[in-house]
Amino acid sequence: MQSGTKSKVVDDNGEMSIFGARIKSISSNPLNVYSRLNKLDSMLLLVASFELKKDQYIERSGGEAEFAKATEYLKEFSKTQYVSVAKDEADAEQKKLRDLEKELSSLENEKSRLQKSIQTDKNNILSEQENITVQKMNLEWLPLHLKCRARN
Repeated sequence: MQSGTKSKVVDDNGEMSIFGARIKSISSNPLNVYSRLNKLDSMLLLVASFELKKDQYIERSGGEAEFAKATEYLKEFSKTQYVSVAKDEADAEQKKLRDLEKELSSLENEKSRLQKSIQTDKNNILSEQENITVQKMNLEWLPLHLKCRARN
C-alpha cells in the first residue's frame, strides 16, 4: 500500500495506518487506511477502513460502488498476501528438503566409503591370515629341514 506515497505504514501494537495512500482501484485521490490484523485459531482477520476525506469513510450504506471497490481491493490484497506467505513457507520447506537431501547424499557417500573400507580391511585380514598360516607351516617344517641338512 505504501507504493506511490511518501508515507510509511505505522504499526502501533497491531493497529496499522497509512496516510495519503494511493489506491487507484478505490479512489483517484489519496486516502488514509486504518487496519487491524487479528489472529484467530486457524486464520487471520483483517479489519480495515478507508478514509476518503477527513471523517468521511467508505461505508456499505454510503456508496455501493465505493464499498464494492474497497471490498474487491481487500479480497485481492488478502489473496496476494496469502499467496506470498504460502510461497515463503513453501520456499522454506523446499530449502529444508534440499538441506536434508544434501545430508542424505553425504551420508550415503560416507556409507559407501565405509563399506569399501570394510571390504578392503576384510581382504587384508584374509591375506594376513593366509600369511600367518604359511608362516606357521614354515615354522613347523623348519626343524625337519634343519635335521635333514644336519644329516647331510
